[in-house]
Amino acid sequence: MVKSPERQRGVQSVDMAIRLLEIVRKESQPMMLRDIAVSAGITSAQAHTYMSSLKKFGMIEQLGDAGRYALSDTTLTFARHVIRNDATLNANINAARSLSAEIQEMVTVDCLVQEQPTVIFAVQGPRTPSLSLRPGTRSRIGNSAAARIFDAWSDTPEMNPNLSRIIRASGYAHAEGTPVPHLASLAAPVFREGALVASISVIGFPDAMAPEPERPVLRALLAAVSSLGGSSA
Repeated sequence: MVKSPERQRGVQSVDMAIRLLEIVRKESQPMMLRDIAVSAGITSAQAHTYMSSLKKFGMIEQLGDAGRYALSDTTLTFARHVIRNDATLNANINAARSLSAEIQEMVTVDCLVQEQPTVIFAVQGPRTPSLSLRPGTRSRIGNSAAARIFDAWSDTPEMNPNLSRIIRASGYAHAEGTPVPHLASLAAPVFREGALVASISVIGFPDAMAPEPERPVLRALLAAVSSLGGSSA
């Protein structure tokens, strides 16, 4: 069946809107309109029309005086919904729940969203002080155990190369004083078909988060990711 010109234009508009969302998603920082237009191969006026529509529907937001564009919380929430319906990542969430029940500490599952480690699931443990970490919370590369996992397995790590090699060889990362002062975190990678898809983290007081494989918390964390096929690679 031949599509009508109106329907064809509608399909093209949807395709372009998705393309613009993907451009903004891949950029780790909010983008200027002209940069979005250049990346999409359209004029700034055309980009403005699309971005205005995306903003109207709550999928894009403008930040600061410069009006740079970034994905909105609505879009990130939708992305987390899609992630949670992924069978593999849903298994990670179930593993995180079980791990938290076993060790009585806070456990999170992190994935890369807009190229930044982002919490997609968090469960509070009775031994861990109440924290504001929740789905959508992000951390910069290198300032948490989860972020160090993603950095160590990235093509262009920001950390010291020796630290990256140690993390990859041991299969876990440790951070103290981050993301919360006076606490520490341990994280281990989860792989699918050889690719890093998530990180499972445990957050608690430093004495319990000691980076020693024979200690109960780290031993339980490594066992959890191993059961998911997430041992170091």
